[in-house]
Parts: sequence; C-alpha cells; structure tokens
Amino acid sequence: MTDAASRAPMPPAVGGIDCAAFETFLIQEARLLDERRFREWMELFAEDGTYWCRRCPTRQARSTRLRCSMTTAS
Repeated sequence: MTDAASRAPMPPAVGGIDCAAFETFLIQEARLLDERRFREWMELFAEDGTYWCRRCPTRQARSTRLRCSMTTAS
C-alpha cells in the first residue's frame, strides 16, 4: 500500500450518511450524558430507533456485588 493510499479517507460504511453531521450528533449525545441531562438525551431518540450499548462484564459483576451487599446488610 502506498503512503497516499494509507492516508486517503475511508468512505462511509453506509451510503448517504453525512459523517460530519453524525459526528456532531455523537458529540452532542455524549455532552448531554456527561452533564446528566437525561431528559434531553431521551428526546434524541426516534420511536422506531434502537439503542445498543456494549456491556462491560467487570462493571456488571461489581454492580451485582454491590447490590447484593446492600440488600443483605440490613
């Protein structure tokens, strides 16, 4: 591969998507979450949309341990 080819921008994976607008949307979404503005964040979703987020097993396990320890310590 030539240097020019390795520096060339990659085309979007899905046609018709404005990458700059998508990037702006992701930044806006992250800012709303960082600022804990959850109502405004929820307004970003379309009714037929799906939100997918990868789960971190370590955090889930820690969360479960904390929940268990809080419920059993009465």
